[in-house]
Amino acid sequence: MNKQDIPIYKAAQDLFKQILASSGQAPREVRGDIVPILRASARDLVVAVAQAKFFPEYRKALLADVRMGVTAVHEYAKMAYDMRCLTKNGFELILEHCESVSRQANGWANKVL
Repeated sequence: MNKQDIPIYKAAQDLFKQILASSGQAPREVRGDIVPILRASARDLVVAVAQAKFFPEYRKALLADVRMGVTAVHEYAKMAYDMRCLTKNGFELILEHCESVSRQANGWANKVL
């Protein structure tokens, strides 16, 4: 990856890692519902960032996917928190990472447009 694009990829990976760490303590009865969706959404976000880097001809559309993906992760995290699958601290850290990825995706998209 190009040096200038590494921060968004790292931020997306950090978001994914935070979700893995924060969702591991979810109650068993609800973990099977929302946690896999939250984890998959975060994983897809990391992949979309990588694809945006390696496929410049699709970058504009992929960055739109990244921005929508951040919104999805944010909403799933909110649901997971409401269902007591995330601690308050874990939820707040996830939101910080979401904000970081969103800011960087917007900045990158503005360069592309």
